[in-house]
Amino acid sequence: MFEFIIYLKAIATMLITNSHFDTIYPISQLSMGESIGNSVFFWVSGYCLANIKTRGSIAVDGVAWYLHRLWRIYLPCVVAVLINTFYRYAIHVATPNLKEILGNIMNPTVGFWFVQAILVLYIIYYIIVRLIDNGTLSFKVVFITIGIIYAISYVVCVDKSYVSIEKDSLFKWIYYFAVMMLGFYCKKKKRNNAQNKVLLLIVCSALFIIFYGLQFAIKRYTALLSFQFIIHIEEIIFIYCITYLFENLESFFVKIKHKTAISKIADSLAKITLEIYLVQMVVIELCAEYLAFPLSFVVAVVGIYVYAIIVNYISTQVREIIEKIVIRKKKAKI
Repeated sequence: MFEFIIYLKAIATMLITNSHFDTIYPISQLSMGESIGNSVFFWVSGYCLANIKTRGSIAVDGVAWYLHRLWRIYLPCVVAVLINTFYRYAIHVATPNLKEILGNIMNPTVGFWFVQAILVLYIIYYIIVRLIDNGTLSFKVVFITIGIIYAISYVVCVDKSYVSIEKDSLFKWIYYFAVMMLGFYCKKKKRNNAQNKVLLLIVCSALFIIFYGLQFAIKRYTALLSFQFIIHIEEIIFIYCITYLFENLESFFVKIKHKTAISKIADSLAKITLEIYLVQMVVIELCAEYLAFPLSFVVAVVGIYVYAIIVNYISTQVREIIEKIVIRKKKAKI
């Protein structure tokens, strides 16, 4: 994995987590960053999965490719959801519901829209990437098609009485898939090195300020609600630029690897991004209910990190045990 990807994942994790601290902060407006964090994650997914190894047909290769990713996501979800479930039973002193527990094992993604979205978009992503790689599709056709689907959905489906483009799950899936394909495009096209990194940093900073300025303006002036799609347009430009900046800082990130506190923190967060997403709401809700700020903030941050490490450890151990059993059975058959 590229070092700049580690930093992008760490920053995205912090932004998404911060966006859920609205019940902890004394000023709820401080809890921002979710859409940018989500966009970074989808871009990273598209970028990192760009080089798909092919051996046979799209269908045969696709099933194996998808199951591998499903397996990596499924176990942490099951572990986190089961712990969360038993925690709620303990808090409310209730008898465990076997039906609910089995339901959580069968479908542990309920309540986690990001996990649901990525598992669906993986399928579409794989098919399109294979078609682009074999020359059946072009980037131009793909992005124009996504743009048309986005535009039609925006006109027909989006509630423009308030800022809703991040509220409607299915609609925002279209946008995030565009970001995912942008990540794939950036990996395949291999962007040139930036001539002026300082200027690029200034541009990224300006786009970041404009992004939140647009959100504030559209929320404040109802006449602008019909044009809230501009937020997504500006955001995707920002994502393109900020990932370009981080790409150009790759040599710097490699140089400081394991040598600075920032490097070690980024590395540790990047390894448990999914687990942090899965456990954060339970910890935040508990801290917001029983503790006052700033103690609630400190305990929540530490609690989320520790809980995520525990979920990661358990799911890793279970996965290794199951995979060893499967390998032994395969060898026995041979």
